[in-house]
Amino acid sequence: MTDLFDTQPYPRVRKVPTGIPGVDDITGGGIPRNRTTLAQAQARINDLQHEMALRTDEIDRVLHEESLRKEEFAIRQGEIRTKRGADLVKSMDTSGQAPPEQRAAVNGGGA
Repeated sequence: MTDLFDTQPYPRVRKVPTGIPGVDDITGGGIPRNRTTLAQAQARINDLQHEMALRTDEIDRVLHEESLRKEEFAIRQGEIRTKRGADLVKSMDTSGQAPPEQRAAVNGGGA
């Protein structure tokens, strides 16, 4: 009959060294012999780094496009203000005042 509280250690698993620096230290001598071992950590890390680089590039592109839109908006606003100012100067009569219809609009509609 087997003692349930047997203090004998489990049989040692035979391992095969990988030859990869650090991996054999982490795994206690290598990967188990005659067993399936899935080792994909580095490939996944590379995939994640590549995906992060793509996302960073996309974020940079979007931010650049947004800054261009803001710059274009500011230029157009300046052009509109310049045109409005030029139109206002053209519409002033010789006394330096706006025409009566513009004065009426500013003063509440009455002439």
